[in-house]
Amino acid sequence: MKNEIKKQLLLSTIVLFVIIITLLIWYDNFVFHTYVTTNTYQYCFKGENSDFQINGYEFYQTDNILETGNARILCYQSDLLLENDEVVITFYVNDTTSYKDTLEISYDNEVLNMTVNQYNDILSIDDFDNPYIHITITRDNKNIYENDIEMTNQDILTYNGSNKDYTISNVYVTSSWLKTGDFSCKIDDLENQYPYMTIDYMYSSEEVELNEYERFVYISGNTKDILENNEYQVVYYDSDDSLLDNDIICVITLMNSKDDNDPYIFTIELKAGVHYE
Repeated sequence: MKNEIKKQLLLSTIVLFVIIITLLIWYDNFVFHTYVTTNTYQYCFKGENSDFQINGYEFYQTDNILETGNARILCYQSDLLLENDEVVITFYVNDTTSYKDTLEISYDNEVLNMTVNQYNDILSIDDFDNPYIHITITRDNKNIYENDIEMTNQDILTYNGSNKDYTISNVYVTSSWLKTGDFSCKIDDLENQYPYMTIDYMYSSEEVELNEYERFVYISGNTKDILENNEYQVVYYDSDDSLLDNDIICVITLMNSKDDNDPYIFTIELKAGVHYE
């Protein structure tokens, strides 16, 4: 009986040893593909009427900081926005909570891009009760336009991708909008090896060669800044189909100088993960 127990104990020890060695060997790959950091929430609102389209109005909560705005405003009427006009955009979350922005028109028929504002507010999706934007236009101290635009929270998919050493995470995508994500790596001194880098976001509706992908948006700058996630871009997809129906990849170029003739280039395929709505 004692010999049998010893055999079982030896077998269990061998199996445990094999499992531990396997986990150690595959740890980097496992942890890289399983965990990504996520923020408290990311909402993206869109609305339009016969005069305006407002797309990409963000409510972005991380820790106790709420960021709002960052939307694009397109005017459908050629003479509705003229130089020196004042446009007031007020987003009503509900009857008691609103966020106001004032923009000045720099030239006729300007496409407006709202800035990002920060607040110490905390909101949840339950706070949004029939949200809308009230827009007014003032010209020569006279109110020439005033209207409400119903705003709809867009379905957002969070895209992530990685290889053994590098990852792109928290890329937020709707049918017509994309917000670039976070770049991270397992190499401690990457910014010293490659002080400069570029991330190209590419898309295609079909399975094609890399050189046939469409360049969508890119981030370029100091590797240190990009690793610290200080560089984000928002871009709009104005085609008739949905951006969510396209394949999205990132082409990463690492450079040891700004005029590096032999940079390190590789691709990361992004896949949809967390769904926000």
